[in-house]
Amino acid sequence: MNRSPLSIEEALFNEINNEIEKRQYYGSWNFRLVHILLWVSILTSFASAIIVAAGIKEDVIPSLWVAIIAGIPGLVISIEKTFDFGRRSSWDIMYEIELKELRDDLIFKKTEPYEAAKKLREIIRRNETAFSKIGFLASNQPEHVKDKEKKK
Repeated sequence: MNRSPLSIEEALFNEINNEIEKRQYYGSWNFRLVHILLWVSILTSFASAIIVAAGIKEDVIPSLWVAIIAGIPGLVISIEKTFDFGRRSSWDIMYEIELKELRDDLIFKKTEPYEAAKKLREIIRRNETAFSKIGFLASNQPEHVKDKEKKK
């Protein structure tokens, strides 16, 4: 395969940029989700308390609906604890910062393309391992990952 050094550098640069774009996209969704879930929890908790305290009659709002509204905060907490969108958002931000630092090193010629490619693989490997420790994935780690963590 005859590629000029410039085309290899451009390909690496594009790969880094694609990873940065992914982190920005997923990070913004995780950030939004954690805030949406927080507000849904607060508002439904407040609404169910008002409905009960106001003594609204069953013909206006059936008790089943009041129970559903009152149960939403618990469901939201379960979802947030399971998926841990807050930690995922922080993870995305830190991952993005590492990628931008690598991209800057490449732009300002502080590192050669080969070394930058090796650093990129290391950043990806390290962050994918870190991601497996967030939310419900943390309890489902393969045994070899758990063994490595015990040795540290």
